[in-house]
Amino acid sequence: MNSDGRLYTFLNPRGYCIHLINGKSLINALSILHDLHEGGRTYFSETVLSAQLLICLLKPTESFGLYIDSEKPYLRFKMESNFHGQMRSLLFPEDLREFPERLSGNCRLMKHWPDKQPYTSIIEMKDLSTRDLINRILHDSYQTEAQIYIEQGIDQAMLIIRMPPIRKDEVIPTFPEFMNEHKDVLSTILKKDIQDHDQLVEEFQKIEMKYLISKTVEFHCGCSHERMVENVRKVALKDEQGVFGDEESIEVNCDYCKSKYQISRQECLG
Repeated sequence: MNSDGRLYTFLNPRGYCIHLINGKSLINALSILHDLHEGGRTYFSETVLSAQLLICLLKPTESFGLYIDSEKPYLRFKMESNFHGQMRSLLFPEDLREFPERLSGNCRLMKHWPDKQPYTSIIEMKDLSTRDLINRILHDSYQTEAQIYIEQGIDQAMLIIRMPPIRKDEVIPTFPEFMNEHKDVLSTILKKDIQDHDQLVEEFQKIEMKYLISKTVEFHCGCSHERMVENVRKVALKDEQGVFGDEESIEVNCDYCKSKYQISRQECLG
């Protein structure tokens, strides 16, 4: 079964760019992996797809991590992705039953690029929805005139970007003007949950959106035995007894992909 998503890019001659992520297969696969259901799956889908759209603002060598620590209600969401569409994510608790309409706590965005220290942005959440949070990130962290557009219960999401003018005399509609003209059509496109490439392109052509490019979005976990050993070593050097107790090896699980690793005392501490 295909478990990949697809990220599409469309351009409007009036100065707007729309990125649409079709994530039905991806979210279905992740929901099975993390045993998500009901409200937890809906929240997971909206958050993953909204956050995944941030890769549209990355350069080829860049990646980011998004970490949501909500205290009310209590939940933890982690997601890491790169320009090429490779991502991994998790939601805790996995048995979340009700869709959390609003979150209060902190969100941390870390942007990574080669040979530089990561850029970290922290956003305080006070009764923020997922959409409001990502829009805050777009405005505060990326300083981009853009908005996320989603329909609850649909495994798709859009990132709408108002482009800077090319000419001094160019007049680009404001966001309210653009959305007032196109909101109903965009809502219909999402609600149709179109999976066929040609049909989706045809729908966007109705609002003068030219198809530019698309790419795969896929789950990819970079965990390995060596990385797990290194992570355990860091803790064991400070508290060997707390890590191993009377055992010569322990089992360590990757929260992202559920892989299991046997880590021995010998390979950690020599």
